[in-house]
Amino acid sequence: MSAALQLQSLQVDTPRGDAPSGSEVDLVLFHGWGSDSRVWRPLLPFLDQAHRIHTLDLPGFGDNADHRLWHDEAALLQALADVLPERAHLVGWSLGGNLALAYAHRYPQRVLSLKLIATNLSFVAREDWPWALPAADFDAFYQLVCANPAAALRRFQQLQLRGAPGSRGLARQLRTLYGNDLVFDPVALADALAWLGRQDQRPLLDCLSPIIDCLLGEADQLVPRAVADSYPRATVMVAAGHLPMLSHPRQLARWIARRDGSPANVTMDKQRIARSFSKAANSYDGAAELQRSVGSVLASLVPERQQGSALDLGCGTGYFLQQFAATGNGLDWLGGDIAEGMLRRAGARPGVSPQCLVGMDAETLPLADDSLQGIYSNLALQWCPDLDSLFTELRRVIKPGGFVVFSTLVEGTLKELKAAWQQVDTHVHVNHFDTADAWREAAERAGWHIQLWRQESRSRYYGELRELLYELKALGAHNVNSGMSAGLTPKRSWRQLRGAYEVNRLADGRLPASWQVLYGVFSNG
Repeated sequence: MSAALQLQSLQVDTPRGDAPSGSEVDLVLFHGWGSDSRVWRPLLPFLDQAHRIHTLDLPGFGDNADHRLWHDEAALLQALADVLPERAHLVGWSLGGNLALAYAHRYPQRVLSLKLIATNLSFVAREDWPWALPAADFDAFYQLVCANPAAALRRFQQLQLRGAPGSRGLARQLRTLYGNDLVFDPVALADALAWLGRQDQRPLLDCLSPIIDCLLGEADQLVPRAVADSYPRATVMVAAGHLPMLSHPRQLARWIARRDGSPANVTMDKQRIARSFSKAANSYDGAAELQRSVGSVLASLVPERQQGSALDLGCGTGYFLQQFAATGNGLDWLGGDIAEGMLRRAGARPGVSPQCLVGMDAETLPLADDSLQGIYSNLALQWCPDLDSLFTELRRVIKPGGFVVFSTLVEGTLKELKAAWQQVDTHVHVNHFDTADAWREAAERAGWHIQLWRQESRSRYYGELRELLYELKALGAHNVNSGMSAGLTPKRSWRQLRGAYEVNRLADGRLPASWQVLYGVFSNG
């Protein structure tokens, strides 16, 4: 059976010109349905030279004429094992992701990590899995594949492009990649689709979650963004559809190169964040009870007897900046925030000079290297999509011997609201929060010395759900993720949401909302 598959090993020249390290590891790329290994060509120049890159054509696609293996999954996985490296990192796209999942479950000792691109754990919708193609639609498409495979393939390519920005350019890329030479076996096209339709791989996550990382496209019309919530680690790529290897090859290569699997979480639009908090500037102070409480704890962690300049990063309306300016602690304090409305509000506070306020994004600070003695940041850094970039940037501007004290929100925050919305529709209504482990690992990769690391659970209570929603809006902390619903939410959905949230009501009549707060104190040397 192994003769049905052939592995192609490639020498990749990256645009960076880095020399191979001598410690290369194997990376295998699995293509999706209705495609072949050529789909990876736009990505190859950007992949890390520390990898030995391997591609293969799956049974019945490209140069692999044999289609029989789709009928016997055990034989198919054995055929893969016969040709794949003894130990490798796997990257699977769409159907290739599902096949890579099955392979990792069958041969876990042979898989170093598993990167899944646009992969739905169940491609067909089920009673407890609405984020997929309805069974009737899948059956109709399968019948089209059997009756007219060429027309079905054209239809599928249109679905891959639908909703993605620059779809016409992507269509031209596909034509350039394949020309008139997209070779497939008609029987394989149907058999592979039938195999995909049978898969329900949700149970595999329990045993494979330590090695799995998933990337989904914000505009993908085939695999909804809501699927991300089912993965232990997931990234949603802004402005990407079902073909990120064509539309965003450089960003995709960077995501593949992440060794730890921590999510890049590129789901947030910074301009949307800035607008949201600017609009909330006038209502923020009246709703910021949690922020004040957490910020007071954090302020007590600022090291004493310091000298030099310090930054309140994400200073908001300047509540704590005003306190720092009064007490000093030996430091000259600046305030920075991404929202202009917040900075205007902060500049009106007594004791806060507008000259000490600067508009800034925490991931690209407008400050010189080694220019700060310390940074204080209270419940602001969770709006940064790339933790590696964030902690590297903070370290760049902190002097040797300097400090960072921060608080942030992590996974589990607003879990009740998230669960309630999931019973209403498949849109994203609650902001994504990274795990505490992801935060710590990113800080350690950036070279920070961790002096304090503490997580605590907090709850706030409301009489009605609308009080929580109004509070989030007043804070500017309502949904700023990509994948959110466009337009107004129907009244029927609001009624469903209220009903779904009611299961959380306590015996004393209150409705709780959970917040997971992480405190960290770092030193730079």
